[in-house]
Amino acid sequence: MDNRIRRRWFQSFALALISLTAAVTVVAAPNQISVGGTRLAIPTPNGYAPVTPAMKVLNRFLDNLVPPNNKRFLTFIPQTEVQRALKDEIPNLERTLNVQVSRRIENAKLSQANFAQVKTLLRQENNKIFEQVRRGLPTSTNRINQATENQFNVNSALQISNIIPLEPHEESARTMAFSLLAKVNATGENGQRISDTIAGTATLVYVRQKFLFLYCYGGEKDLQWTRTASKNWTAAVLAAN
Repeated sequence: MDNRIRRRWFQSFALALISLTAAVTVVAAPNQISVGGTRLAIPTPNGYAPVTPAMKVLNRFLDNLVPPNNKRFLTFIPQTEVQRALKDEIPNLERTLNVQVSRRIENAKLSQANFAQVKTLLRQENNKIFEQVRRGLPTSTNRINQATENQFNVNSALQISNIIPLEPHEESARTMAFSLLAKVNATGENGQRISDTIAGTATLVYVRQKFLFLYCYGGEKDLQWTRTASKNWTAAVLAAN
């Protein structure tokens, strides 16, 4: 796995732990997922394409990045990267979007009151929650490093040296969005260290008695892009359901 692939890998993983240009819009035809037996429609952002089962290497790679307590349903990559993914290469993952749910509540039917309680907890305990994430980083990165070594026969020695959580910036009766910045380091092909800063926005969405996590990931200068893309995509998901 060359340095370009390594960089794409740790860019994607860094924000899985929690995703300055034109806004992302969405196309009409939605994708269908089933969350605990509840069918939900997830529109595809314009200019993007869903990762399909035919992209076997990429799917395995992406599943390895998901925290054990979460389940990934859909990931969207730029349309320009589809052919690369179909050739079982790792595409450019700097700007991606994905849908996850917590396995612990996947089958539960949750109320609007439950959602309000979760939002209150996130507002009040934001710093404490991220401190727990920081403490768990060594275990998480070790798991990812081992999975990547098994898949690509390489040890990238991924490290996340700093996570800066930002206060929630969007909230409604059915949504809450917050962003973060993360400093990521890995070992390059020739032993040199590679460093990068990642921006991302996560939106918690209440839809049809389910909680969804919508993630938008970007590069160092993409914080506002992730927020705008997430806002537009979230609105499309709510409108489709």
